[in-house]
Amino acid sequence: MQKITVIIIFMTNIFIQSDAIIRKWHCYDKSYCVPVISSNEEFFTNTSLHASQELCRLICGTNRGFWPIPYEIKELSENYITFNVDKLSFDFRNVSQNNMQFLNDITHIFKENLRKFNKIENSNQKNDINGRGLNIIFNVTSSSTILDWNTDESYTLNLKSADSKNIFAEIDAETIYGARHGLETLSQMIAPLTSTSDDERNMLAIISKGLIKDKPLYKHRGLLLDTSRNYLSLKYIRETIDGMSISKLNVFHWHITDAQSFPLEVKSYPEMAEYGSYSPDKIYKLSEIKSIIDYAKIRGIRVIMEIDAPAHAGFGWQWGRAAGLGNLAVCVNKQPWRLFCIQPPCGQLNPVNPNVSVVMREIYRDLIEINKDELNFHMGGDEVHMGCWNSTREITDEMRKRGYSTNREGFLQLWSDFQDEMLKVYQSIIGGGSQAKVILWSSDLTNPVHIRNFLSPSNYIIQTWVEKENSLNHELLKEGYQLIISTKNAWYFDHGFWGVTQYYGWKKVYANKILADSGVLGGEGCMWGEFVDQNSLHTKIWPRAAALAERLWSDPIISNYDEVETRLNAQTKRLTAMGLTPDALRPEWCLLNEGNCPNYH
Repeated sequence: MQKITVIIIFMTNIFIQSDAIIRKWHCYDKSYCVPVISSNEEFFTNTSLHASQELCRLICGTNRGFWPIPYEIKELSENYITFNVDKLSFDFRNVSQNNMQFLNDITHIFKENLRKFNKIENSNQKNDINGRGLNIIFNVTSSSTILDWNTDESYTLNLKSADSKNIFAEIDAETIYGARHGLETLSQMIAPLTSTSDDERNMLAIISKGLIKDKPLYKHRGLLLDTSRNYLSLKYIRETIDGMSISKLNVFHWHITDAQSFPLEVKSYPEMAEYGSYSPDKIYKLSEIKSIIDYAKIRGIRVIMEIDAPAHAGFGWQWGRAAGLGNLAVCVNKQPWRLFCIQPPCGQLNPVNPNVSVVMREIYRDLIEINKDELNFHMGGDEVHMGCWNSTREITDEMRKRGYSTNREGFLQLWSDFQDEMLKVYQSIIGGGSQAKVILWSSDLTNPVHIRNFLSPSNYIIQTWVEKENSLNHELLKEGYQLIISTKNAWYFDHGFWGVTQYYGWKKVYANKILADSGVLGGEGCMWGEFVDQNSLHTKIWPRAAALAERLWSDPIISNYDEVETRLNAQTKRLTAMGLTPDALRPEWCLLNEGNCPNYH
């Protein structure tokens, strides 16, 4: 690469001395797109040069600009042809009527994204449109619109140019969600032209031929967003979902309540949000949550709600005594906080007050009603502070009546009783069923030594949040539990901004391989909200969540981070086009001069 560097430096001198410079791009070593700059137009008669880095990336490298890498690239041509975005058409003949609305929605999104990615304004041009057309043919086998861990997300994309008038892209998929992923991949086989002429203003370049067979390795590819510590508006939630969608993440884990706030509308108990929200305009109405669920689904994403309990429950619960329901929560904002909770303000639900179940039933009912297709629910269940319960006489008196000691074993049994009751409440509403499993965080209750005394693997999925080196995942798998893995020292995106925690850059996120076991549903990155708000949200999540997405989709072998970075740079540009503000990967010079900054961290 030293020779290329010298050429670029030499050409940079020309750039300084001349106003009439021309910049084109060369695919070096079939891997890297590097700029070639000259003031001599005859220098560019070489047809192997490209007008932009984006056009070069269409044909350069084994994996081109794909993100995430497809499971199998059967064929990709090394040239591209043009088509007119105003001559884009869709063929739905081999699709059930039940799927038509979904396909209409995703094709609309596809067209909008094409314009965003390629900076094309909407055109009113109807007649005498120049250029080829792009016809996308859908063959979708299943009529189901259910999106869960059993959904087949695979697809085959066959791209070919039959004649001078049309290009054909055929997408075969078992489900509409596989078809959606196929469209996402197709959008990454397209790049803008650099011409500014009126005749070519809506022209795009597309790889002339390709065959891709693709499927995800993991069923659960998630991102947790915490909107309780700091309120996030619907706009920023939708933008996060946009980024997830183009990266093929498929689960939005919404941690909507915590001890700091309860910003959720509960129809039967408006006191929850009245007491628990930061202000009246920082409450998520059920209709708004439903709109997010619908928005996510047509982008191939499930929304799994989390109501954390019995810990992480304070503000929003403190009205019970005044309403004649007794203490629904205890230790609320109790000081000194380190004696009663993990972080301020303190608060834990009262496990011996039967009215807690009455209120929780209505919370569950409201959320199930607006998300009827989603059978799985996250009940939190971590960081219970036994010092809080032990300081509450109402609780310790009831424990003695039940014959429990006020020691660790007794509090674990009390916690287990509470969890059993919550499960019964939830299943009575949803109707049970083999898929109606509840998700819990790993905790003292999920210790492999005694977990089967408290939690049945037929009812619970455990989301672990331990370091990569920890043996917990292996031990829980041996006990028969399904897992969602959130590696604490790689996929916790809040780390590095508080205490002694370390920041994990995209390479650390990308390098984190999780167990390839049938009991591992997949993984999640976690954007906890203590130290993030709308001003910093996207920069802290992206492009790290994109790195997570490729790890969970295709789990590629890592051989060359420079190659990975060229593709991640392409994905970062797409994220930016969607209106997000991803963090910088490197100095822009390194991104423009691919391969010239090896091992530069």
